[in-house]
Amino acid sequence: MLKRVNINWDVKVLDSVALADQYRNMEYEVGVFVATYIKDPDAVLSSYYDPEAQGNMGRSNNKKANQLMEAARRELNFEKRKKIYYDVEKALYDNYEDAWMWHYTWITATRKQVLGYNREMQIAGGNAYWPTHPQWFKDGKSN
Repeated sequence: MLKRVNINWDVKVLDSVALADQYRNMEYEVGVFVATYIKDPDAVLSSYYDPEAQGNMGRSNNKKANQLMEAARRELNFEKRKKIYYDVEKALYDNYEDAWMWHYTWITATRKQVLGYNREMQIAGGNAYWPTHPQWFKDGKSN
């Protein structure tokens, strides 16, 4: 897909230490950022856009976005907080902070003999759901 827009992406798979070193020294042109289920936008925003955060590694210091993130942290009204986070997204977008190229979609399907999955709890719990809610075979048998 990237070749259609004249981007030749030479993918390099690195171990964690080498990857962190290249990110810290900004020795890359394109990096992949993966955020799994996001329960609260502040966790991702703080990790990657706050200039003091370890995930930032000196790549961003958007003062407008930083002020908005701080305001969102203090806001208790959900609707007002949501509007502030939309404003954060716009500030990052307007400053060309990142190019969002895809979004993951997860689908969970199980056989009838697999028990223990609760869709509503998985949506509410996000990443915390899977390690805390085991599944099992009905009658202890796989078929």
